[in-house]
Amino acid sequence: MVLQEYVDGPQYFVNTVTAEGRHIVTEVFRYGLTEESGAPHIYSAITVGPEDNHYSGAVEYTLSLLDALEVDFGASHVELRWSKGQWVLIEYNGRCMGPEVPDEVYFPTRGFSQISVLATMLVDGLQAAEQEVLAGNLDGCVAWLMPTPQSNGVLQQCHWDLVQTRPTVQRISRRPKIGTYIDNSNRVTTGAFGMVFLGSSDRAAVETDLQSLESFDAHGDLFTVAPGKDA
Repeated sequence: MVLQEYVDGPQYFVNTVTAEGRHIVTEVFRYGLTEESGAPHIYSAITVGPEDNHYSGAVEYTLSLLDALEVDFGASHVELRWSKGQWVLIEYNGRCMGPEVPDEVYFPTRGFSQISVLATMLVDGLQAAEQEVLAGNLDGCVAWLMPTPQSNGVLQQCHWDLVQTRPTVQRISRRPKIGTYIDNSNRVTTGAFGMVFLGSSDRAAVETDLQSLESFDAHGDLFTVAPGKDA
């Protein structure tokens, strides 16, 4: 028998770029997730700022973690969860976030991304990277949805036209092929069934559109799936 601690509560991730032991926070995301049979299913994420009650704590915990690990150079992606009145580390990754960071979403909305800040640091140094973030639009809001078909079977249709009715949707990528067999028993955060990106300087608009898309997804409105394993 294997026992593992159950961790609940809201989950966040913090992206940073580090040089000379100094850390630049490029963004903080809050996940949208549900629990299924005791396991979390992550389906969306949205950038948050100081208006979020856990923003400052997530940043403080992450910076302390990086110092404790003696991270002094490169990109980091830290996932953590606020559970029972304290932060619990889910994972530390010495890399940029994934699976996709599209320039056409991040640059018009925020003016930079973790990847662009890392590139600036590598080419022009730490001070230039810090200035890139300061010159950006930290109030710009980026979000994504990883939709999932609600049943297994052969994919017959993807209703991306419904997604594109939302005004802050900027990009749809990783679209699954019609005729693909769908098995959603192992849902992972790699955008296997598509990835919808939203972005705007109007946070309320992004939040409204993301909630609409989450509702479409939860009700099975984004995919038509036929039973069986053959197209």
